[in-house]
Amino acid sequence: MAPDDDLRQRILEGNIKLHRVEAPHYDVLHPEEFNWFEQHRLRRDIARIAAQLPANALALDIGCGTGNILLKLIALGINVSGVDISEDMVRLLKSRIPTHSEGKVNLTVQNVEDFLVGCAKEYDLVTASSVLHHMPDYISTLRSAIGRIKPGGWLYIVHEPTKNALGPDTFPRKILWQMDNLAYNLLHARSIPQTEARDYRMSDYQLYHGFDEDKVARECRGLGLDVVSFVRYSSTMRTGLSCWIDSSVLGSRRHFSLIAHKKR
Repeated sequence: MAPDDDLRQRILEGNIKLHRVEAPHYDVLHPEEFNWFEQHRLRRDIARIAAQLPANALALDIGCGTGNILLKLIALGINVSGVDISEDMVRLLKSRIPTHSEGKVNLTVQNVEDFLVGCAKEYDLVTASSVLHHMPDYISTLRSAIGRIKPGGWLYIVHEPTKNALGPDTFPRKILWQMDNLAYNLLHARSIPQTEARDYRMSDYQLYHGFDEDKVARECRGLGLDVVSFVRYSSTMRTGLSCWIDSSVLGSRRHFSLIAHKKR
């Protein structure tokens, strides 16, 4: 069910407020996205897709944030447009773009949904990392994003929650959580920033209200995409080793990634 206008506005405002607080230290505050386990997955997947793109390909990174995907794309020589609702995040991203790549990047501060609805361009690749669960209506956003992909183009979604994201922990996973927190705090105690209290209930609204990865995959197929990779895994912990153990040994499935190809 689509949210009413009041709820939609509160979700958007919740995202702006949260990311204003997090922007200066986002990468440190979210090691679950920047540990070697998740970064290896990202680089592998992006390289796999980039090998299929035409020369002078144009990509769109929705919810570009501090550049987790966008910076990897421009490093491969791909022209990228990025859009994010947070002016603070985009300002930080601009400072990270190498001078020699500035001509390959176009950044916009805008609500992703409004950007997609008003966008007339088509892209060879649309990417979204940890984005859809922030949207007031993630299926509507997904449909709009798919509508901006050229025939023969690609969609990449990563680090989104599964239905089991907030499920109960097993005893071994509880122990792993404790060990992971201890190890991270010991290794990074001096670099962990102190921030004001952060409330994720509105910014991560879909995480708490039934985000469904199977629905995402069905929607892609229903709109003419061939889902070539759909992987459930887990990168909720701080260190890469803990995430690897959580996924490969304990079999946790708290996140998913999806690669899809739009039929010609």
